[in-house]
Amino acid sequence: MDGDATAYLLFTSGSTGIPKGVAVSQSNAVAYMEYAAKRFGFHAADRCSQNFDLTFDLSVHDLFTCWDAGATLCPYAEQTLTPATLVEEKALTCWFSVPSVAMFASKLGLLDPGAFPTLRWSLFCGEALSASLAAAWQGAANNSILENLYGPTEATIAITYYRWDSATSPAECVRGLVPIGWPFDGQQVCAVDENLAPVAMGESGELCLGGSQVTRGYLNDPEKTAKSFVRLKKASDQHISDQVWYRTGDLVRQDERGCLFYLGRRDFQVKINGYRVELQEIDLVLREAAHTELAVAIPWPLSDGSASGIVGVVSGSDPKLDAQIIAACETRLPRYMVPNRIYHFPQIPLNVNGKIDRGKITEMLGKWEN
Repeated sequence: MDGDATAYLLFTSGSTGIPKGVAVSQSNAVAYMEYAAKRFGFHAADRCSQNFDLTFDLSVHDLFTCWDAGATLCPYAEQTLTPATLVEEKALTCWFSVPSVAMFASKLGLLDPGAFPTLRWSLFCGEALSASLAAAWQGAANNSILENLYGPTEATIAITYYRWDSATSPAECVRGLVPIGWPFDGQQVCAVDENLAPVAMGESGELCLGGSQVTRGYLNDPEKTAKSFVRLKKASDQHISDQVWYRTGDLVRQDERGCLFYLGRRDFQVKINGYRVELQEIDLVLREAAHTELAVAIPWPLSDGSASGIVGVVSGSDPKLDAQIIAACETRLPRYMVPNRIYHFPQIPLNVNGKIDRGKITEMLGKWEN
């Protein structure tokens, strides 16, 4: 096998700009597959979900970890009410999806305690996983091991893990989000400041990734490759300085155990009337106030690309409670971060990868106002 040869080419979603082609090498893919086989121990008797579109890199996990073990792959069919109903219909033993799928399952009342007794693995990746959603899913899949996986396309499917523990994990969550945990064996993580110098333990910084799963760059785009695939500065460890690292754009901090806590994305930081605002921090408060996981904060109204305020977009909440929702947000957020209005959508739009589509929501708000 030629380890440098391209195994597959995938384009990023474009949520942070124009889609970029990521060429994942044979050695990148093998590094992930070999670790996944060891970590999850899938076997021929397993029945695995297949929730991801084939243009999403998490589908590579669905297909090849299942087939490598000789297990049964159970694709989600559009006529099925929701992917989560596959668990019962197909007696699934291994589940893998983005958290948004679990949000809709919760909205539909599918996460009753003990609802998914056949599951032995519950894996989530692709979005931040809330503590409340993790607890609800764990209650439904009470016989399963639930892990929050993290990894961008540029680092081949997933590269860190955190195992949920119903007794201890709720207290470890930061801003209501499940930690992203520790790197896979043989992979490296480092939090850096704006000058690409490693930050001290416990300080927040941009997460950079290194190791055999990290790809070489973007297809035919040396300029973007140079911006995202970098060498770190002022590192006391020569190994850190010598290798190439991928800049994720994700903000994290790391505790003394080496556990990584996800703090949000630089891309979701916006300025509202001069204040720097982290949208995902508002999302968490809004969801708790509205008693639904299907809620998102959107900068609005827009003018020349900037916003003068925040609105909340929710699904599954009673419009009569809008004033109470805003009041609850006021008790936990600075005034400039409090949604000034609540919009009710029948459904929160998702992109083809099952993630909440903020761009589509903004577009719908524009049509709504006009």
